[in-house]
Amino acid sequence: VTTAQVDSRLGRLAAGMLVGGAIGNLVDRAFRGDGLLNGSVVDFIDVQWWPIFNVADIGVTVGAVLFGLAAILDGRRTET
Repeated sequence: VTTAQVDSRLGRLAAGMLVGGAIGNLVDRAFRGDGLLNGSVVDFIDVQWWPIFNVADIGVTVGAVLFGLAAILDGRRTET
């Protein structure tokens, strides 16, 4: 069994944002609508020129971008 390990502060921040955003959307979906996980996520941020989104979506998106950046920076550190 192998485990993934995040050693950098940036990677830990990215993981926290990704997991937090995912849990936020899951909780929103679980407790809205009829039955468990039959609801929908409430999107409330509308900047008029971008699709409507919510805070959990920001966490997932920014976390994914930061994960990519952390992987690139960590790769550069181990090459030298």
